[in-house]
Order: sequence, then structure tokens, then C-alpha cells
Amino acid sequence: MDLASRLVVVVAERDRDRQSHANAVQRPYHLHHLSGALDMKNRLLVALLVLCLVMLACGSSAPKTADDYVKQYGGSLEVYQQILTSNDCAWLQKQFDQAYENSELFEAGSVQHKRATGFMTASNKQMEDIGCYK
Repeated sequence: MDLASRLVVVVAERDRDRQSHANAVQRPYHLHHLSGALDMKNRLLVALLVLCLVMLACGSSAPKTADDYVKQYGGSLEVYQQILTSNDCAWLQKQFDQAYENSELFEAGSVQHKRATGFMTASNKQMEDIGCYK
């Protein structure tokens, strides 16, 4: 499940939980039913708009070349070049797994964690591009 889909699910679950809490408040059924339906539609609309904005923002700044990855995440230009030119799904998965394990060793926000995130992102993107997930 990609980030956008997961965000929609999380928002929908949160709204469902809020709705069940609101049901505990005593109101005439017809008023509650009408306001609940409108609130849910408005919340879903806002979530969809936020999701679209996030996707636009992420898509426009996504690294495309090895140099872009180095500028955004740091790390080795040579490693990014190997990742971005590989057509070997198993090797790319191994690179992703190693980068993930490395990311777990460092505090979020540290240079090392950011570098590992870059290698994971590049590996994942390359696997998508060459059809490893099909």
C-alpha cells in the first residue's frame, strides 16, 4: 500500500472513530444522521485535497539522477549510480534491505539515517521503474 492510500485509510479510520464517539452524544436521530453525513463528506474531501497537494509536492521534488539523490540525501554517488542503472530485482531488494537495516541503527534525522533513507528510496524507485513489483 503506497503512502497516499495509507493516508486515506488512516483518515477514514480516524473519522470513523470520531463518528462513533459522536454517536454517544444524545441528539435527535435525524439531526445527528444529517450532520454526521455532511461532516464525513467534508472530512473526506479535505483529506483528498491534502493528499493531492502532498502528492504534487512530493512528485515535483523527487530526485531523478544520482546527483539529485546525493544532493537531497547525501551518500555515495557511485552507489546511487549502481542502483539507478541496475535491472536486477534481487540485487535491488538486497540494497533496500541493507539500507533499511542501517537506518534502524541511527537516530531519525541524523546524517546516517538520511543517507540510508536515500538508498532505500532510490532502490524502491528503481524496482518500481523496472517492474519488480508486477
